[in-house]
Amino acid sequence: MVDCAKKTVAKHGPTGLYRGALPLILGSSGKQAARWTGYETTANALKDEQGKLTIPKRMLAGACGGISEAIFAVTPIETLKTRVTDDMRRGTGNYSGSFDALVKILKNEGPAGLYMGLVPTIAKQATNQAVRFPVQFYAKQFLTGGDKSLDSNPIYNGVAGAFAGAVSVLATMPQASCRHQGSLLLWLRLEGF
Repeated sequence: MVDCAKKTVAKHGPTGLYRGALPLILGSSGKQAARWTGYETTANALKDEQGKLTIPKRMLAGACGGISEAIFAVTPIETLKTRVTDDMRRGTGNYSGSFDALVKILKNEGPAGLYMGLVPTIAKQATNQAVRFPVQFYAKQFLTGGDKSLDSNPIYNGVAGAFAGAVSVLATMPQASCRHQGSLLLWLRLEGF
């Protein structure tokens, strides 16, 4: 990672480290909105009479949140980021930035061009959130001892969220690798490489 950062800064300056960041910055709010809408909608539909969710139901709700974010935010954002950073790495100069890439992809390939790698992204995000939501819930319960008055405490939420994030990354790393490589290979094939 350090070697990559040094080479990037040497070749493109410090701003080269942020190439392809715009779609991630702009898409983060959309990703969170899609994730939480999918999760909450499904969770509310699956709650029992006491308003509780079993582990499988919490996992299903998480998977639905992951599918929502994959379709509405993650896939197009990751496609833009991958193309812009790979373009910079290869020095082909196809794109001057993220917005330029968006316009060119839509013009040349249509909206489908932003959805290369959709299936593995859905698999990754669904698995990620199916793991993350229950782990965060139960980690917070463990940390608070089930005390509902501590549910909104940012420290407990932060620690539980960090733990859930780490566990979900470990569970979804194979899908993430396949999604990135698969969409990049497909794009290279389309470009004639």
